[in-house]
Amino acid sequence: KGMSSTPTRASFQCLLAASVLLRLEAARVINALKEEPPYDRVVRLGEELASVCRNATVSINHHKSVAKDLWPTEFPYSWCDHFHRRFLLCLHLPYAVKAAHNPINSYSSKAGLDAALYLVSLLDDKIYRRLLLVGGGMFRDIVTSGAMLVFLELITQLENEGSASLKKRNQARREPLLEDARNLVQYAQDRLWYGETNVKSYVFVSMAMGQVDAMLSDSSTKDAIVKSASESLVVCHDILRSTAANLLSRVTMDPNVACGIGGDAMAMPTIDDINFDFMNDGNMDFGLASSWFVRQWEDKVWS
Repeated sequence: KGMSSTPTRASFQCLLAASVLLRLEAARVINALKEEPPYDRVVRLGEELASVCRNATVSINHHKSVAKDLWPTEFPYSWCDHFHRRFLLCLHLPYAVKAAHNPINSYSSKAGLDAALYLVSLLDDKIYRRLLLVGGGMFRDIVTSGAMLVFLELITQLENEGSASLKKRNQARREPLLEDARNLVQYAQDRLWYGETNVKSYVFVSMAMGQVDAMLSDSSTKDAIVKSASESLVVCHDILRSTAANLLSRVTMDPNVACGIGGDAMAMPTIDDINFDFMNDGNMDFGLASSWFVRQWEDKVWS
């Protein structure tokens, strides 16, 4: 039903309440463990959720136009959009991944990418971006789910174009998507600076970006992915070591405890100690559909 004609501070709760039953149904489908739901049910749910998102946008724009001073920042609008569209992203993600081999899932490919790109746009809200940097759960959807669809779209486009002349001709059209991909890499790195300790997401997007850059320049994708992974691990090591050093310098503890922690910090390996041989063992397939890092996401190892 949307917001009332006279916005109040409870308008967003009313807007979310109007779609709670639909979101609960979507959550059951998204988290179904026993069997995959019929795809027509996924499509129906997706269309209904998309309609909710469109209505929410209309309501929010109306809210902004008639009550500019009710909220001093864009934060509540961003949060409301995020809360709605994350269901679209999570619903379509597993089917969008399969779309390259099963054209029947092409609807999910487009709908999932649209939701992912909308979530990426939330990074432009400086205040909301802070929450996306430090938050867990739904606030990690952008990098754990959205990034996958952005890079899958880029890689699929480049694979289908093939020739260098066609890639060059489509360069301008692809640039906004490339910019979003680069923003995702920076966002994943920034999360590490803000306390994220799971480095897998940053390593993944770095590898994916390396593959895209290699495809754009017609160079070896395998070499680029291995190089990007190695460089990203160095960055992760430096950030985590810097974070540990800052914590040790700020916290006053019992000397015995501090000595114990200091000893652990001193025992941290240098980058020379990290073995990257596993990336050159010949068993890693870097094709789109069966690539090692895409399979990790599809199997939910990265979430």
